[in-house]
Amino acid sequence: MAKQPKVRFKGDMHWQNIKLGDLFEKQLVNQSDTSKRKHGEANYVNRQIVYHSPLIESMDFPKVEIDEDADELQKGDVLFTSSSGKPTEIAKAAVIGFEPTHLYAGDFVYAFRPKVKFNPSFLTFVLNEKPDIRQAFADRAQKGTSLSNIKAKDILKVTIPFLDYNSQERVGKILKSLNADIHNLEANNDVLESYKKWAMQNLFI
Repeated sequence: MAKQPKVRFKGDMHWQNIKLGDLFEKQLVNQSDTSKRKHGEANYVNRQIVYHSPLIESMDFPKVEIDEDADELQKGDVLFTSSSGKPTEIAKAAVIGFEPTHLYAGDFVYAFRPKVKFNPSFLTFVLNEKPDIRQAFADRAQKGTSLSNIKAKDILKVTIPFLDYNSQERVGKILKSLNADIHNLEANNDVLESYKKWAMQNLFI
């Protein structure tokens, strides 16, 4: 039986530990032909997008030609970065949050198709911000001179805490709300810092 958290909701919350490999149906084939890049009717997701966007919505993706050899991404697919300058930043995760057309996973990205229903906010918080999970990825990374890399098979070996879907929705909603509050405070701080800078430049001779 999985360890139970100190804070719990009313009703049953059935925690279990599950390997990532048991969440996914298959690994998707990346778009890897760089000669097809920079133009075309399709798009691809690069490492930077995955790293900075836990929930990937429609955006101005890099262009690529339609590639019959690559798997097209679907809403709900889970992506991981395969390399980083720091071991603790390895295997950052993102979820495709819209219904894309001709969208592929690019270089330095692993993409997986899930077979289990999950809440995107819940899953990305667990994968990207839970300290022991981040450490589990770091421990499996192969550390190079300038970059650390992780193999897809080692990502799939990592065990995470998992809940039934309704409970995921409740936990994800709380964490998403907290993140929004943090972003608002950071934005307000930026405004105050700018005002302080103006004051320092204009209140003294």
